[in-house]
Amino acid sequence: MVDVTEGFISKAKEYLGTDSTKVSQFHVCPLQSFIPQVNKYDCIWIQWVLGYLTDADLVEFLKRCKLALKQNGICVIKENLTKDEREFDEEDSSYTRTKSEYLNIIHKAGFRLIRDEKQRNFPKELYEVRMFALQ
Repeated sequence: MVDVTEGFISKAKEYLGTDSTKVSQFHVCPLQSFIPQVNKYDCIWIQWVLGYLTDADLVEFLKRCKLALKQNGICVIKENLTKDEREFDEEDSSYTRTKSEYLNIIHKAGFRLIRDEKQRNFPKELYEVRMFALQ
């Protein structure tokens, strides 16, 4: 598990309770500098954090994730999407990208899209949420 703040890692451990032993490592660092162990993971799940990375940092992060996957491993991205153009949230300094921007970044990182699914039963007034499964 990776997060930029010790507080979130501590809360995650508290929330997981005894199941926290199933998480092999907890890392306190930004995704821009996180280097996962090569050929270690069957699945890497990335949810609602990529808006804090520049496009270049995101491509490099995903390249490192690809190297960290075991053979036939998958990487799943779950993020909010905008329809027409990227939006910047000044309150939390994050971007919300379009689907085409994500697909372009995924391709640049060397991944192949194996599944693309829209979150069902999500309030229509919120951003669309999609999950991309990558190999």
